[in-house]
Amino acid sequence: MKRYKDLETPFEHGALTSWESEYPRPQLRRDSFISLCGEWELFDVSAKDETLIGSIKVPFPPESRLSGVSEYADDFSHILYRRKISIPDGFNRGRILINFGAADQIAKLFVNGSPVGEHTGGYLPFSFDITSFLQDGENEISVECIDTLDTDIPYGKQRKKRGGMWYTPTSGIWQPVWLESTPREYISSLKITPTLDSVAIECVGGKSDKVLTIHTEDGDKEYKFSGDSITVSIPDAHLWTPDDPYLYSFTITDGEDTVVSYF
Repeated sequence: MKRYKDLETPFEHGALTSWESEYPRPQLRRDSFISLCGEWELFDVSAKDETLIGSIKVPFPPESRLSGVSEYADDFSHILYRRKISIPDGFNRGRILINFGAADQIAKLFVNGSPVGEHTGGYLPFSFDITSFLQDGENEISVECIDTLDTDIPYGKQRKKRGGMWYTPTSGIWQPVWLESTPREYISSLKITPTLDSVAIECVGGKSDKVLTIHTEDGDKEYKFSGDSITVSIPDAHLWTPDDPYLYSFTITDGEDTVVSYF
């Protein structure tokens, strides 16, 4: 069984910086991965017409210097991101998902002009299945972000006029964006609960029969289980400490789907 670090990632391309090349979700990783971090077009859509603000470097919010926004606007409360992508041959294993680490605060996704879905909440990750919206060749991805600092949605200590205890607002996409491909049936999330001598793993999605492979210092140990959860004893566990931050890595195979994680 290959570990994640040994898996080939043929769809990564170009000279990528660390935040583009590192898989953004460390506790649920796949070898299918296309980073969408980097240059997007950014538009002000607060008025009736779109106004180009400039190029923005995702995942940095437009209020930050690292975003590289070419023209500063006083208000990023209603903005639109846009970029073109092409799906490499052989990438699609059944479904193609687009994942967002976070976007402040209401995010609406469009693919080739068609509405795909909407997410509310600036602090949580979210995903959309965009398989049926994609076409051969070039595709256009647009993300509309609305962040009015409405008190109906928690936004922390943000204020347009910062000062004192108040911070500069963080608008738009502020966590990594990436594509991954999965089989038609796939593991959508994991809940991992370790103790000093065991680990409980719950899976959401996928099929019934699964194989858990824990990679230990004594070799790989395989456990077959049915259903959505399994608890495994870890005798003589190598415990994590600040001086020795040891982690157990593991793989779960569920039909055609394989995910890698750690505890």
